Amino acid sequence: MKALAFLLLILPMLLACDNKASNENSGSKIVARVGDVYINDSELNFQIKKLTGLSTLSYDQKKIRDNVLESMVLSKLMSQEQKMMMNSDELFDLEQEVNAYREERLTQKYLSEQVVANPPSKQQVKAFYESNLHRFGGGDYAHVEYWVLSQACQFKNNAQLSNKQLKKQLLKSGCNQSQHVASELKNKLAKTLGIDAKNIIKNKAFWFTAKEGQKVAFIKSTEQRKAKPLVEVVANIRKMLAPMQLKTAIAETKSHLIKEMEIEYFD
Repeated sequence: MKALAFLLLILPMLLACDNKASNENSGSKIVARVGDVYINDSELNFQIKKLTGLSTLSYDQKKIRDNVLESMVLSKLMSQEQKMMMNSDELFDLEQEVNAYREERLTQKYLSEQVVANPPSKQQVKAFYESNLHRFGGGDYAHVEYWVLSQACQFKNNAQLSNKQLKKQLLKSGCNQSQHVASELKNKLAKTLGIDAKNIIKNKAFWFTAKEGQKVAFIKSTEQRKAKPLVEVVANIRKMLAPMQLKTAIAETKSHLIKEMEIEYFD
């Protein structure tokens, strides 16, 4: 039962094996033949190491070798049977998938071994911190009460009304459909309202149109929150900048590779 469980466990990983691999390595001892396809010792050892992490097996572990070999045999049987059932278009598509996977693996290996991303400098970390204080608990915020007005609202806005008076008139006119309170970054809110962030001050009201319809943003208050000290978030910032550094390294590598190899595009 254990042998069968092990077989079922590793079978899915073996189904992706290339049937040509064993035939191309003629210098290795043949350990099995499945129809027109051979399994050689080097292919078997590769699968054993891949599945167990062991380069060599002791005499007591011979059962593992036998189980892996049996799984490979079953894989070859299934793959050959499937290949015979596929038409030329399906086989072509499969070949494209195999080629794409091979190229992806080669690219990943090149990226991991040849492309080195430089760690962000102190200046880069500081600049990111100062430009993204809101990510670390800081920034200028506004506490806003949003009112969504009904479509039938015919109220004429009077800029001279205070927020309290405006709310009273909207309620009297039956314009208030719904409302909610939120805390927003002033810069983000300013973009939504189409105004300068410096104009967002306490007791101001701004009319604007959103997907819900006509709305009014009543500014209840504003506050400046203090971000965590830079020293406490340096490690997180370096992680955030890592993809950007890698992107830069890839761009530099691309520029270098293009100089080494001729590239031509065709219409």
